[in-house]
Amino acid sequence: MERAAVRDASVVVDHLISGKAIEGSLIGPGLLIAEVSSAVARLRRHGRLHPDAADHAIRTLLQLPVRSIPDAVLLPLAWRLNQVVSMADAFYVACAMLFDAPLHTNDRRLARAVAGLGVRVVS
Repeated sequence: MERAAVRDASVVVDHLISGKAIEGSLIGPGLLIAEVSSAVARLRRHGRLHPDAADHAIRTLLQLPVRSIPDAVLLPLAWRLNQVVSMADAFYVACAMLFDAPLHTNDRRLARAVAGLGVRVVS
């Protein structure tokens, strides 16, 4: 069985837009759905994503088997991590740390920032 992984919003959006399947189990902070839907809405609003494709992405998002970790559970560690990364990113990093799971991100700055924290980053 494949191990669970944390995928940040950038990775999930890319998968939804490209139509590529997300393989393996997915763990994420509660804010994952809000961040992904916000990014899809922004792409639609700016004409970078056709409205039908955006609707399909949202329907697919709702079907993803995400183990959503309540933000309140992650907040104490995320708050400490906020000295290194943005608050939103800190929730993903905290999730990866608490579950000893790899963090998938397209954000190079985030990957560099957490390099010394013992988080396995997949870009």
